[in-house]
Amino acid sequence: MTITGSTYYGGKSIPGWVKKLRWYVVEVSGDRAVINKDESGRYAIMSPVKTSALAVAGTKPAEDYRIHTVVHGDTLWAIAKKYLGNGSRYKEIVSLNGLKSNVIYSGMKLKIPNK
Repeated sequence: MTITGSTYYGGKSIPGWVKKLRWYVVEVSGDRAVINKDESGRYAIMSPVKTSALAVAGTKPAEDYRIHTVVHGDTLWAIAKKYLGNGSRYKEIVSLNGLKSNVIYSGMKLKIPNK
C-alpha cells in the first residue's frame, strides 16, 4: 500500500518520505488501518492512518468527487439538483471548490461531491 493522505488518524502530519514508501497493512478497524514495515522491512509505523488515505501500490485513490464543466445557463442550484438530488446542497459544491461567492462562469471546472 502507499499512503496518499497528509495526516495520520490522530491528526499529526505524515512526513513526505513516508509517502514515498510502500507499506504492509497489518489490521483494519472501521476507518482506521494499522500499517507496519515498509517493503524493505526497515521502517515501521505505529500511528494508524485513515483507510481513505491508503491506495494499493501503483493505483490512484478513489476520488470523492466528479468534475462538471459549467455551461452557459448553469446555476449552482441546478448543478446540485442534477448531481446531488437537491438544489439546496449547492453549498457543498461551493465549499469543495473553495469558491468565495456563488458566481460561476462558462468553462469553469467544478468538483461535485459524490452522493
